[in-house]
Amino acid sequence: MRHMYLLSLGLLALTENILMQTPCGRGYKNQRRKCVDENECESDPPYCGKNAICFNTNGSYYCRCHEGFAPTNNFTQSDAIDCTDINECVNGSADCGPNAKCINSEGGYNCTCQTGYISSNGKEIFNSGQGVHCIDRNECDDPSFCGKHATCHNTAGSFYCICAAGFRLKSGETNFTDIYKSCESVCEIDKSICGGGVCKNNKDGLECLCSSGFTNYGHKRMKCTDRNECDD
Repeated sequence: MRHMYLLSLGLLALTENILMQTPCGRGYKNQRRKCVDENECESDPPYCGKNAICFNTNGSYYCRCHEGFAPTNNFTQSDAIDCTDINECVNGSADCGPNAKCINSEGGYNCTCQTGYISSNGKEIFNSGQGVHCIDRNECDDPSFCGKHATCHNTAGSFYCICAAGFRLKSGETNFTDIYKSCESVCEIDKSICGGGVCKNNKDGLECLCSSGFTNYGHKRMKCTDRNECDD
């Protein structure tokens, strides 16, 4: 009798063990003699890889790339897909607004104003959703842009300088935008500008002070020429 009892216990244990090891369908696992959903999103390493998020479903799962990465469709590990950065600056989806340029970053992009413009929030880099726009920078607010003996004229996105009367660049130009250039007195640039006289800068530009024996007949901005004393 005892032998039969032990045999029954052995058969019962074997049956329970068989039931415990009964394989479940794909996406499920055996837990306490029940087939329950297997959460693939808890796998290590992750099924979906880098720059993707995993969504568990009953008996399965799917992956989706983070915003700013491609592809945009759902996939699983068997698709062998890697999420790659979308360059919004190239595909035309970036929205930085007028007078701004796009700077691509991993998973997104930033904006910066073009040369000659500044952001309305005063920051060099901004995001398109911040309501920031690029406004003209008034370079003439900085007196160093044109330097001495020149006036600054602001334009949309730029500026230009005009040398004061009696001053110019060594190249001969009076208008310029190169901040490394400077206006110099024409008296210094061209020592012969007054001929037989001395060149002086004044509020009207310059005047030639004729030396003895020379005249410009009262036209102070004209070159002094030899005076013919025999005409007196």
